[in-house]
Amino acid sequence: MKKTILLAAIALVLSFDVIALFGTSDFNPRIEAWYQIPDYEKDICMKYGGKDAPDTSVKGEASFVSEITIAIQASRQKEPDNRTLYEISYYVETFLRDATYIVQVKNKLTGDTKKIVEKEEVLAHSGKPGYQTFYGTEEWDYAEIRYTEQGDSEKKIRIEFVEKKPERASRLQ
Repeated sequence: MKKTILLAAIALVLSFDVIALFGTSDFNPRIEAWYQIPDYEKDICMKYGGKDAPDTSVKGEASFVSEITIAIQASRQKEPDNRTLYEISYYVETFLRDATYIVQVKNKLTGDTKKIVEKEEVLAHSGKPGYQTFYGTEEWDYAEIRYTEQGDSEKKIRIEFVEKKPERASRLQ
């Protein structure tokens, strides 16, 4: 019982400290989490900096470093039966607009392509991962994602397949 009362008293004192530190309407955690700003600093900033934006300022817009994030990895492994195992993993995320995309493989000598993922849609502010594998006797050199953001032209990201060495049975024993 005494421990409960002691813990409650400690929690109450800590809560008053938190309210005293962060309870003001002017609290800005980006600044005031570092140190408590004295009134004279605020007064100097308001006197010389002013409360309003200068007449020469322009209101900014939201600016993103990137409006879409795309990641793709591709590997292939030759099998003893003259087939090749192809693996493609990818992620598509868009921030402002909906987008559609396809995933395909390409032979650089012939120009032949094979769609691995038909037209997929990814909504703004969301992402979509994927992983595809297939065996083939054809030779594919590149994996690519062709994407179109709403109201924009098609773009592509292409990478070469990385060769994987087959696991040796002796290593598994």
